[in-house]
Amino acid sequence: MKPIRFDIIDRHTGKKVGEATTRAGANRSVDRRDNAYGAYRYSAKPIYAEDKAA
Repeated sequence: MKPIRFDIIDRHTGKKVGEATTRAGANRSVDRRDNAYGAYRYSAKPIYAEDKAA
């Protein structure tokens, strides 16, 4: 099952700070934010659609 989006998560606060539609876009966003912060702080978490048939 493919994720519908990737949430960008701030590891220090646990809050969602952004979204991306592809893994590559999510990695770019995380890298850009980490570089601006100067350390590893952000991560990308895949979000899957709810299975309505279950």
